[in-house]
Amino acid sequence: MYRVLLVDDESLTLDYLKMAIPKQDPDWEIAGACLDGIQALEWFESHSADLVLTDIKMPEMSGLELCERLHRRNPEQKIVILSGHDEFKFAQQAIQCSVADYLLKPISLTELKAVLQKIKSSLQTEQGEELAYHSLLEMSEDGKKQIAARFIRAMIENSNVEVKSLYPLIHRMKISLIEGAGVMLLLSLDEDVLLGNGIQSSDIPVFRYMLYRLTLEYTEQAALGSWVTLDQEENTLLLLSDDDTEAVEDQALHIYQQVSQLMLEHAGLSISAGVSGLLFDVMEAEAAYRQAYTALCGRLFFTAGAYYTTKEISSEIQNKITRLNHYVSSLHSALLDKNSLARQLALQSIIQLLPGKTETEALRFGLYWIKGLAKSAQAWPPDRLNRAASALCACKSSDQDTIQAFYTSAASFLLPSEEEKADRNKSENGIVSQAEHYIHTNYAQPISLALVAEKIDVSPNYLSSLFHKELGESYSKYVTRVRMEHAKRIMKENPGLRIYEIVNQVGYVSVKHFSYVFKQLFGVTPGEYQQSLKAD
Repeated sequence: MYRVLLVDDESLTLDYLKMAIPKQDPDWEIAGACLDGIQALEWFESHSADLVLTDIKMPEMSGLELCERLHRRNPEQKIVILSGHDEFKFAQQAIQCSVADYLLKPISLTELKAVLQKIKSSLQTEQGEELAYHSLLEMSEDGKKQIAARFIRAMIENSNVEVKSLYPLIHRMKISLIEGAGVMLLLSLDEDVLLGNGIQSSDIPVFRYMLYRLTLEYTEQAALGSWVTLDQEENTLLLLSDDDTEAVEDQALHIYQQVSQLMLEHAGLSISAGVSGLLFDVMEAEAAYRQAYTALCGRLFFTAGAYYTTKEISSEIQNKITRLNHYVSSLHSALLDKNSLARQLALQSIIQLLPGKTETEALRFGLYWIKGLAKSAQAWPPDRLNRAASALCACKSSDQDTIQAFYTSAASFLLPSEEEKADRNKSENGIVSQAEHYIHTNYAQPISLALVAEKIDVSPNYLSSLFHKELGESYSKYVTRVRMEHAKRIMKENPGLRIYEIVNQVGYVSVKHFSYVFKQLFGVTPGEYQQSLKAD
């Protein structure tokens, strides 16, 4: 039940409200009635109310002064004022004093009911937020790090929906993302060395996971400032921060050195690293990640098994990396269009960027454009990618024509036969169906595009493109719609549930964000929708 205190110097008005309020909304009860503001303040010395319904014009103390005094006492106190038409100016002043709403005299029962339901919905939201907040305060440090990792990943991936969902949580839990200054550190296997030593490309994911685990174990044991470890599929990414700007840069280098040594000891493998410049705000995470990735690309033009900072990557090298990515994109288009001439020109352009055209460099560049294609929206089957990588390893010459021939051979493994192309078209509906089934089964859990793609063994970009193609909407919009439809179903089946009880059941952590999305989709708040169900 919700409690309301009535304040009005007209006893007839008080009697009318005492009768009307419980009748219009049985969730409200009359906690007390006072004839002026002074009585109301005295009443609050030993009582409490969820809502104060007060007249503006009263003897001894006006409703406006009462509002000001109550808000100084409790800024969260809900107040609705009663005003005559000739007192509308006062009503406007009251609203400026954070009053929740106002009712004009004579009081309309319809308007009274609407205001009571509005205040109740607001209280439910706040209660849900408070309960969620207290439960989150008890969350372990590991749990908080997971939330921080999800938020930073969303920043890097430009996932606005998830950023908006997680930001209030980050704020209320006071999760520290950047302490003073931070850097992005990107650790990567030297895959050209692995393949050159006879390791099969199909075994590389195992070693990537080993790198991730060793990095995680070391950072947990080391005396560091603030850190978050992200599993970025291909590379291991860390966000480090410290009050001491020099310390955080030293930490990044130290982590690389230690993890590099651990990889050599456990697997005899070398790794490279790219580190960003300093960042001072989490909003710079995406830019810092790009810096770290560009720095890591320095190994394409220098050597593997090294630590690269943004300072070491000249504008000339950055320009070459940009051109290389452009040529990879051109190669992708040529493969899709089955344009052999364009394919040859793209491969030739890539070869022209090779610094010394050695066997090692040819393999390193070859793996770069193969991985670039793997990240595209095209669903390149893993076996084809592995065969293409294996074809490159057979190249034992630094001759440009020979490298071109091997690049052409590797690229040919990515071309689908007509039969395979037909089979793929047939299977697209099946892929989307699998994704839909997983989403409907796990909508209450965090279900990122990358996670669902992993579960059904396709690339995230390819799955995203299929959602647009087959369903006419983005993956994130589809998930949102599924969650909201399930929320409506839960409300219908369990009319007594509070909003905050529904939120966790449909994969949200913030009641406010859930309510916002619900209204955006259906045109009414969750509370209003529940009331409409009762009316029906």
